[in-house]
Amino acid sequence: MDSLIIENYKCFKNQLIQLGPLTVLAGGNSVGKSSVIQALLLSRICVEKVKGIYVNATFHQEAKDVKIPLNKMFGMALGNTLEVLNRNAEDENIRFLYSKKKDSSGVLLKASQEQAVYSLDFVSFQGSIQPLHEFSIGKAAFYYLNAERIGPRLRYEMDDTDYRHVGWNGELTIQVLGQNISAQVARNRCFDMDSLNTLLEQARLWLKYITPGTRLDDAKIYSEIKTAEITLGESRPTNVGFGLSYVLPIIVNGLIALEGAVFIVENPEAHLHPSGQSNIGKFLAKIAASGVQVILETHSEHVINGIRLASLEGIIPHEKVQLNFFDRNEVDEVQITSIQLNEKADLTEWPNGFFDQQERDLASIFRLKRQSKS
Repeated sequence: MDSLIIENYKCFKNQLIQLGPLTVLAGGNSVGKSSVIQALLLSRICVEKVKGIYVNATFHQEAKDVKIPLNKMFGMALGNTLEVLNRNAEDENIRFLYSKKKDSSGVLLKASQEQAVYSLDFVSFQGSIQPLHEFSIGKAAFYYLNAERIGPRLRYEMDDTDYRHVGWNGELTIQVLGQNISAQVARNRCFDMDSLNTLLEQARLWLKYITPGTRLDDAKIYSEIKTAEITLGESRPTNVGFGLSYVLPIIVNGLIALEGAVFIVENPEAHLHPSGQSNIGKFLAKIAASGVQVILETHSEHVINGIRLASLEGIIPHEKVQLNFFDRNEVDEVQITSIQLNEKADLTEWPNGFFDQQERDLASIFRLKRQSKS
């Protein structure tokens, strides 16, 4: 996917968002980053809900019978149709339209305004390619990690899935590890070229790199009681902290994701030391360079700097990185600045408010120190 147009959804009346093999959504709070993620998730729900109904551009049942829930799936809690339609919308239609090169594909939804209901009506697929299955958002395998991932557990529940993934909250991570210990990881995703390219070994190496001092020993499956367990040297998971349970799902999903699919991650920096935040940026850059479209939302300049370092180190070509900075203008409208990396990994744009808080704080500290001496 090269771009996404969002029409009449929440803060967006008609907004173009540039996408790349590695897309970063950055900016302050309440400026629309999560709304972009929600647009992706709602599009994905359309693909899953309409599967088997829409064949060869023909519906096997009435489109009005297909409801797209606003809550629960993927952990979303969007409320009702009165809350998701843009306040300046001229009709009840919400549209998400994706493009790649000269092709386009998307979904048209209806948000009833007669009364508050908790689902959107699926109207149709749109674009030159219908439905969305030829785009990464519509592939059979889909990978997403919510910002609220599960914390440390002594044991983890198991579940049956159509394809390998760690769950929307990372709850299936240990199950995936335990069931696929010896599964082969693509060489271009391995920590180095000399290490054993099994899932468990690569998860160990990347985890040690991102969270030094954490030793991943084994993942065990207890099929009779449908639970999974992880062993970490001499420590229980509950004594290691949240960093492990938040970052390990990112690592495992990245290592198992199918080429051509999309991997969406919210706040990959959560519970990580700044060095770990930089290193997770490098890891996600490596996954994107291997053919998985990675879209991440972050508040961390360290993650972005890790991506820049990955570009300088030859892990990912600079032209494959797309940054989008979300802000509000003088009339409180959301505006998005499209930023790329040049061949030296410098940012092509540096808008006001883009990760400049450190410089502002240091200037304030310097000024106050000078005043205290006078």
